[in-house]
Amino acid sequence: MKKKIKFKRASFLFFLVSTFLLGVFVYVLIAKIKPVFQQIQETKPQFLDVTFTDPHQALIFWKTGKLTTGHVQFGETAKNLSQIVYPINRSPSYIHTVVLDKIPWEGVFIKVYTKDSKFNWLEKPIKIKFETEENE
Repeated sequence: MKKKIKFKRASFLFFLVSTFLLGVFVYVLIAKIKPVFQQIQETKPQFLDVTFTDPHQALIFWKTGKLTTGHVQFGETAKNLSQIVYPINRSPSYIHTVVLDKIPWEGVFIKVYTKDSKFNWLEKPIKIKFETEENE
């Protein structure tokens, strides 16, 4: 009978210690991950707008939550973004503007990069194409 009580007490203590250690681990994990998510939010484009000035030229605007620089990579396919265009103003800023020239009728894929972000790979390329009112 005493062995059963000792076993139950040992099991209960093991459960308490394990739960405490798991709680500490989760707390530390959250404390370490939170700054990473904050950096993603500050450096990723929070607003992206593409305005065509004519069928073959577009202005690309984006905003970041942190002073940073960036650029746009573009290409004819989402997997081949081999061309780069830099902002008009290369100084660190919250608002960025790029002029993209010689856009073919088929359009291009673009991807915005910010200098201070380690998470540019998370962003997916988007296709931009001039659309006339008749085609929409």
